[in-house]
Amino acid sequence: MEEITGKNYRVAYDSDNEVVAFEGTLRLRQMVDYDSIEKLLKKAASEASSILTLDLRGLEYLNSSGITTLSMFVYNLSQQEDAKLAILALQKYRWQARGLKDLKRLMPSLQLDIG
Repeated sequence: MEEITGKNYRVAYDSDNEVVAFEGTLRLRQMVDYDSIEKLLKKAASEASSILTLDLRGLEYLNSSGITTLSMFVYNLSQQEDAKLAILALQKYRWQARGLKDLKRLMPSLQLDIG
């Protein structure tokens, strides 16, 4: 298990289950502040043998820099012919219910589960 933690957040990569789980509130100031998270996502994607799952159900808030980082990750992954991605989200978090649907435009094969 690899993880990145900050004052109000945790991002953990479970390589055995091919899941990257996000928790807390991510309000990093600039795109560059998301570099370590982006690197973790890229690593997880490169190691995934089947489908990589991003579990966002514990992420209460993600600011615009974080959404941009996530969008760029999804777009770059969509350029890989065999890449498979699933995102788990919750309707109760407004930013998830609204913003994550746009990711399907970037990667039509994305499996998006907003419960």
